[in-house]
Amino acid sequence: MTAPVLVLQHNAWEGPGLIGDALVDAGLSLTFLNLVDHPADAVPVVADLAGVVLMGGPMRATDHAAHPGLAREADLVRVAVATGLPVLGVCLGHQIIATALGADLHAGATHEVGLAPVRFTGADARPELGLPMGETRVLHWHGDNVDAPAGAVVLGASAGCPVQALAVGSALGLQFHPELTPAMLDRWLEEPEMRADLVDDDASGDDAAAVLRTAFAAEHPSIVAAFAPVFAGFASRCVEAAGMPSN
Repeated sequence: MTAPVLVLQHNAWEGPGLIGDALVDAGLSLTFLNLVDHPADAVPVVADLAGVVLMGGPMRATDHAAHPGLAREADLVRVAVATGLPVLGVCLGHQIIATALGADLHAGATHEVGLAPVRFTGADARPELGLPMGETRVLHWHGDNVDAPAGAVVLGASAGCPVQALAVGSALGLQFHPELTPAMLDRWLEEPEMRADLVDDDASGDDAAAVLRTAFAAEHPSIVAAFAPVFAGFASRCVEAAGMPSN
């Protein structure tokens, strides 16, 4: 049986989206685990995996006291990177990677929620990761920021977050949400805690959720085009780790 890619979720609605699609298209299988809700669940051995994907979530990456499963995720990240297993983290997952490898977590000056540009400046340093060059608008949804751990290459930054993308060894962390689809955004906006992060524009009377849906639908094709190489490259590295023949 081919080794699966482990997807670590932290709530019911933040799934792998376009990342999962790329992995399945490459012939890989996915195993899902939520150590926040089920901290005692068995975690697969790194040697039995083709890769690890860490999704977003509302908790702080270092709140191991309230969420002991996060400490187990950090342990898994350290072993995976030490052995060269492909790892991809999004938002909270990006922060878990960075803090597991020694970086500090701190509150951002403001919550970064909505569409805004990230400037990718270090793609030449890790061309195999497939990141876009220059400035790309993406969807943000976070309050915490991380520093870069020792040995990491910072690959992207925004006005409010100096480490929007980083690579360290076999791990890639993305603070933003390129995995999202319009249908997933609709699901997110059904959750009161997600809607609470939005601020309605009282002056115009527009509903912030409706404005975000419209803006994201318009931007989504560009986001898909920009990050399809990232997800395909990650899937290719997972295929190699699984010992599968490449297409």
